[in-house]
Amino acid sequence: MKHKTLISYTFLIILLTVIHSCATMQKGMNDIDRLILKKIEGASSNMDINQLQGKWKIIALYKGDYENFRKSGRFGRQPENIYRKSCSNNEEELFVFDIPQKTYRRINCGIVSNPVIWTATIGKSNITLTTASGESIGIVRQTEKELMMEGNFVFDINKPVTGLYVLEKTGN
Repeated sequence: MKHKTLISYTFLIILLTVIHSCATMQKGMNDIDRLILKKIEGASSNMDINQLQGKWKIIALYKGDYENFRKSGRFGRQPENIYRKSCSNNEEELFVFDIPQKTYRRINCGIVSNPVIWTATIGKSNITLTTASGESIGIVRQTEKELMMEGNFVFDINKPVTGLYVLEKTGN
């Protein structure tokens, strides 16, 4: 009988240790999740359309929308950056926003597009720029130096895909 009681106590101690470890691991994973997503979600509620003013170079393109990117960023899984420079002369591919004129231009391999006029809809967690041609650019994250935009409007992709474009500020 003592033998069965000892085995029962041992089993109970092991079970409690496993449960405690799982709970600690789950808490740890949630903390890791928050650290990964903090960078991704940090600035979405503090967007200022005036910060768009200036030149922004494209540094990354991810398939899908912001929500897919955010979900795939959990637990350290980084989605594939499918952006490739198409310019043979090492020119940057840029968006140049002119906030007072409510226009932007694209610069691709040194060729400057005509200004595209847009209207802005400012929501709680994003800004949407809509053009007369039906193009819709969702700005989902913005800081002074980095910009994330959803859309299917970047020039060097043969078949437009819904993508999340990451841009870096290069000048005014």
